[in-house]
Amino acid sequence: MSEYSVAGPTIPNFDYLYKIEPEKGETAGGRIKSEKEVYKAIREYFDQFEAVLDNSHEIAISLASFGNEVDFRPEKIGFSMPSLVTFIGVNDAGERVQLVQHVSQLSFMLRAAEKLKEEPTRIAFYA
Repeated sequence: MSEYSVAGPTIPNFDYLYKIEPEKGETAGGRIKSEKEVYKAIREYFDQFEAVLDNSHEIAISLASFGNEVDFRPEKIGFSMPSLVTFIGVNDAGERVQLVQHVSQLSFMLRAAEKLKEEPTRIAFYA
């Protein structure tokens, strides 16, 4: 180890994120054809992110679209026609939260957070 090398924290391998490919098929102007495909892609991202978490971590979502950063832990994610995605969970203060967003407005960051309860929360998807 040279004088400039510093051992850092172990970072989970998230290479799988680069392996998710858009569905093959028709698109409109290079965009995803249907909102159902958006929901399917979101589910795949969450499932793959959750698959690499150990039993002391769970998914937390960070949102930056409310003027300041808001974090919450989703428990359920749903889709309702024609194009709304619903995130239901709790924030770090333990308050129940529900976020409803149009698929064209989705922007969030997934992060591995220390679990809040004895068992880590795993997300349920519904339509």
